[in-house]
Amino acid sequence: MNRFEDLRAALPGDFVGRQEPLQIDGAAASIVATPPTEEALAATLRAVGERGFGALICGGGTRLGLGNPPRRADLLLSTSGLSEIRELDADEGVLLAAAGTPLTLLREAAHAAGWQLPLDPPGSASTLGGALAAAAVGPRFGSPRQYTLGLSLVAADGTHTRFGARVVKNVTGYDLVKLHVGALGSLGVITSAWLRLLPNPEAVESQRVSIPWSGFSEAWVRVLEGARFSCVRVAAVDATRADADPLLSFELAGDAEAVSWEARELEKLLSTETDDSGRLAEIRALQDGSGATDEVSVALHSVPSQIPAVLDQLRAENAAVLAYPRRGELFAHFDGSEGQRSERIVRCLKRAAELGRGHYTVTSAPLKFKEGLDVFGVPDAQLPVFRNLKRAFDPDGVLNPGRFAGRL
Repeated sequence: MNRFEDLRAALPGDFVGRQEPLQIDGAAASIVATPPTEEALAATLRAVGERGFGALICGGGTRLGLGNPPRRADLLLSTSGLSEIRELDADEGVLLAAAGTPLTLLREAAHAAGWQLPLDPPGSASTLGGALAAAAVGPRFGSPRQYTLGLSLVAADGTHTRFGARVVKNVTGYDLVKLHVGALGSLGVITSAWLRLLPNPEAVESQRVSIPWSGFSEAWVRVLEGARFSCVRVAAVDATRADADPLLSFELAGDAEAVSWEARELEKLLSTETDDSGRLAEIRALQDGSGATDEVSVALHSVPSQIPAVLDQLRAENAAVLAYPRRGELFAHFDGSEGQRSERIVRCLKRAAELGRGHYTVTSAPLKFKEGLDVFGVPDAQLPVFRNLKRAFDPDGVLNPGRFAGRL
């Protein structure tokens, strides 16, 4: 009996099937399981663990390139079968949904109830569980950790666990919620989540301005020191073209009077102009990169005041960069077609992380580039922490084997 027949025989229902081998960093997954319930997902993980298999976890499949190369891929375990809005409290502004629910559906439901979903990562197929597992951000909103109130998970051995709840106050396990958001499903499979929603803004206005590199640092200091800009929801720097000056884009949202006042203040400060071009979709696409097979894409975190220095370091290696400086987030895309550039790119990233007093993660890259390095850029001194986490939550290496920090 082969692996496929073995799993089909061990599991109830008809949610295990074959597909054309899906190549993920050199590993090929041809068996896919799409459990329709949390109980079926738990049974799948128990069966996988009992057979010594490894499962690659995915939601909408938009970020399969994130992580170190897998050691094995016996099964692709998709949470897309868990798609449901279980509760939306329009009075409290909280939402409970299953992990496989598309963000587009959640966004529409929240908006209709007078709220906005604080998740806007690139990728039209993004699901709730996938966005949380990847801690995916977008132009408007930063890390989803701050909006995730509670999680339900299935552990590697098939046991069910819950952390947090629908409110933060006095919630036991809230730190474990933050641990699992961004863990790539390597410590447990998210099956549902409570989210805190944000009120729909009364008014939205967009501004933009192109600033020569010679004046960029001064301009950005003005914005950083402008604490009065509380309505600024998006502040993005487009430095993706080597032959063009950086383009600063702003989106202000909130009370109509406050938005109007802050927009006029931005105009005085930076000589911005109103932008009705629908720039946000373009910014989201620039964050994701071109998708070229040889492209090396990286997410970096920096203290906001060091953004100009980090930008200079990345541009010196011809990176196309999109930054959200008020949040200290940068997304750099390198041409990795020349193999000999790999070491130079890694040196550039390490230096950029030092300058920014932050860290970096290679979010997608050719397999050749990933070989021999940890895409999470974790210092050796911190590796014992990740080993202990993996040993505690997934001692047999069932979940995304090899993909976690430290190639765990």
